[in-house]
Amino acid sequence: MDGANIERRQHIVDVAIRILNEGGVDALNMRHLAAELHLRPMAVYYYVPNKSALLTMVLGEVVQRVVWSRYSGPPRERLLSQSVDLYDKLSDIPWISDVLHEGTSVGIPSLSQAENFLSACYDLGFDDDEAFGLWRTTWFVISSELQWNGEARVRRGDHMPAPEFTDAVMDAHPSAARVFGQWESLSEGYSVVPYLAALIDGAIANARTTVPATTRKAIRAQAGRKVSGSAEVASA
Repeated sequence: MDGANIERRQHIVDVAIRILNEGGVDALNMRHLAAELHLRPMAVYYYVPNKSALLTMVLGEVVQRVVWSRYSGPPRERLLSQSVDLYDKLSDIPWISDVLHEGTSVGIPSLSQAENFLSACYDLGFDDDEAFGLWRTTWFVISSELQWNGEARVRRGDHMPAPEFTDAVMDAHPSAARVFGQWESLSEGYSVVPYLAALIDGAIANARTTVPATTRKAIRAQAGRKVSGSAEVASA
């Protein structure tokens, strides 16, 4: 793509970001975008094939503009600091949950973020599977929490309401009843941070075993087959 096309594509992304900031994801469609750009819709499609691709470009641009913190200290602290920073900074984007709900491809928010996270994993002795797995799972937790919070704001403006069941159903599920009965207070006191820490600490503990990396990989593969087999039995 030549310089002129790159500049035009960047302008499209900038206008899309403005539309999102003003009206959210529902306000952004290709026809509206074309009108704001003073172009015909087909001209926009030349640069951006569809809304999903546009949202991916927009989120990538927004993430590049974020001023991320500097992560220092031991690898474990760097991983946790980066995870919390990623969650906090993305939470500041008002339309982030809607974009994630649309299924936008944001598995790697930025190359520098991936580099920082993965280098800390390697400093802890992770193999490639473990480093990738922790990065992917950490992002899944953050992404899910952002979507949960967004849905809660839409429904009530604060926390997601507790699921509603009859007393008979709850009596048959005492552990669930115990939690659901405290839903409001538990939601008020909830923070994703200690559970991100638990995820990271568990991965570190697994990687620090005396079992060689090749053996750990074989164990993970075997565990995956067992889980798959159990799921098939349960669904039968």
